Amino acid sequence: MHADFQPSPAADAYRDFFDACTDDESELPEPGGRYPAEYFDDAMWTVVDNAGAKHGISLPAIHWSDGEIAWRWRDGDDM
Repeated sequence: MHADFQPSPAADAYRDFFDACTDDESELPEPGGRYPAEYFDDAMWTVVDNAGAKHGISLPAIHWSDGEIAWRWRDGDDM
């Protein structure tokens, strides 16, 4: 799935991580490296739809410069 990305203020804390995950010139980050292990835990990530409902997703690909997000749904994990 993909959509326009409108980050909450809390997303700013993860911007460096999201940039690293979408940098085509570098290797993908891995647990145990530069970022905390919990960043790689799918349970941490959600999207909120226009009605305000949260939906669990797998690790998102955030493209800050384009204002886009891409993700996969977590099976049966609506919140």
